Formats: sequence, C-alpha cells, structure tokens
Amino acid sequence: MVQLDENTSLREVLVQVPAALRVLDAYRVDYACHGTQSLRAATAGLDVSGEELLRQIDDEARATAGLELPSWSEAPLAFIAAHVIETHHAFARAELVRILPLALEAEHGFRRAHPELSQVTALVEALCTELMPHMCREERVLFPFIEELERAEQEGRPPEPPRRGNPMSVLEHEHDHVRDVLAELRQVTSRYAAPRDGPPAYAELYGALERLDRDLIHHMHLENNVLFPRARALVAAAWPR
Repeated sequence: MVQLDENTSLREVLVQVPAALRVLDAYRVDYACHGTQSLRAATAGLDVSGEELLRQIDDEARATAGLELPSWSEAPLAFIAAHVIETHHAFARAELVRILPLALEAEHGFRRAHPELSQVTALVEALCTELMPHMCREERVLFPFIEELERAEQEGRPPEPPRRGNPMSVLEHEHDHVRDVLAELRQVTSRYAAPRDGPPAYAELYGALERLDRDLIHHMHLENNVLFPRARALVAAAWPR
C-alpha cells in the first residue's frame, strides 16, 4: 500500500487508494467538495481519529486487493467525462424526474402531520433548478474543452482556447451549492430516516433521496478531485503565467 499519513489530503488518499471511498463514506467524510483537506482535519469532530481511519483504509485496501477498482488517476480524461455523463448524469436526471413528483405527493398528503415535507419539496426543487442546467453546461461546454486540452497535448499542438474563459471554476463553485442543498436535506430528513408512522410512499421518497445523495457525492468527487485537477494541469501547461 502507498504510504499515507494523517497529513495526506483526502484527494490524494482516494487517488492512491480507491478502496478508501467505502471507508470515508461510512464515516460521512465530505471528500467531494473538501478534497484538499487533510485526514487529520477531516476527522476533527468525528468519532474516529485519523490514525484509526488510516488503519481501516489499509484493511479495506488489502481486502479488495484482488478486485479491479477503477484507477481514475490514469484513465484518459475523455473516458472519465464519458463515464460521468453515462453513469452519474443519466442517474441524476432520471432520479430527479422521479423524485420531484414523489416529494410533491408526500407534501400534499402528509404535510399537516409532517410539516418538514414542505421544506423537503423546496430543496428537491432547488436541486432540480441547480443540477439540470449545470449538467448541460458540463456536457456542452466544459467536457468538450477538457477533451480538447487532452487531444491537443497528445497531438503536440496548442489547444483551442475557451470562448468565455476557463469554465471550470464556475462549475466547481456550483458544486458547492449542490453540497449545501444536500446538507440541508440530510438535516431536514434526519439523514433520510422516514418516520415510522409514514406510509410506504414516504419511505420510497427518502430512500430515493438517500441514493441520489450518495451518487451525487461520488459524482462530484470524480470531477472535483480527479477530472478538474488533471485538466487544470493541462491548462497551466498550455497557458503558463
């Protein structure tokens, strides 16, 4: 196993040891939007030390040593972008279209007994408003730009500059908005724990929200901690300051 310590960033941990994802998920560590944070800083306030987290990461790495986990640090950027679109964007679009009617139905039927459902619906609507155009901008503007950077490097030529400046910073900032909405959803829903007196539709809504939350975290991690840093390195090489 690659030597890690408590000062290693979450981003580097996940790049070096992809199996660490399961351990960090178990402790609800926010690696997606805080990838530059060290293990020590990330575990502050948690019921686990950085040293213990490292031990569990090492155990997980050994347990999965025979499995072929994706090595995103070496995969072509075009491949990563295609994976994001085909896996995470497709899932988010399908789930948002399914979840919003569930939220509206639950709010309409049970908001008197569970007034928090009005806030849940508002937050789901906020996710739709934020994510739908965001994913379109990534697919139409950002990912083609990143693919051009990679292609130009492979062909030994200068890349075509973006029409309106580097789009990465703007779109990465939008991830912070999504993170904030997800944090509110977790708080309002007590981390998606459906009340015992709720009907099956209630549990279905909260289960769908929890799955969407988990997939969005993995989605943003792949972009913030793998795709964008590697693309920024190509930008710096193409247009040195």
